[in-house]
Amino acid sequence: MSSPRSDHPPSELYVIGERVDDPSTLLLQSPDGNYYAYEPPDEQPRAIEIDDRWSVEAHLPDELEF
Repeated sequence: MSSPRSDHPPSELYVIGERVDDPSTLLLQSPDGNYYAYEPPDEQPRAIEIDDRWSVEAHLPDELEF
């Protein structure tokens, strides 16, 4: 797991999962490996560290991982 480095999300994020108890809350990952949560109707994702409350359904494509 990587630690969020900024309160401001990057401009490029990928949906890789959802929150187990609330599937409308999306788990996002940036190309640098940081994780973000997006809860509609929020306008900006917030930096998080993932734990067992998150279901990871996808991973970044290999060419995007650093």
